[in-house]
Amino acid sequence: MMSPRMGLVVPKRTIRKAVERNRIKRVLREEFRKRRLALPAFDIVIHVMARVDNARLRADVDVLFTRLATSAGDET
Repeated sequence: MMSPRMGLVVPKRTIRKAVERNRIKRVLREEFRKRRLALPAFDIVIHVMARVDNARLRADVDVLFTRLATSAGDET
């Protein structure tokens, strides 16, 4: 059985400091690992377009993954 995969795009042009880019990627990977079993077998690409703090990032990713999990459940 296939599992979901996630790709991240955090451009240097948008987020200048490597520390911030790494923080964003770390938070996204952590949230993906927590919800991996609930997600359908899709390839997910997240492109970060602006600076964001941890709480807002977690909330946005929660909404995104919840919507993805429920919409995939509706199709089957």
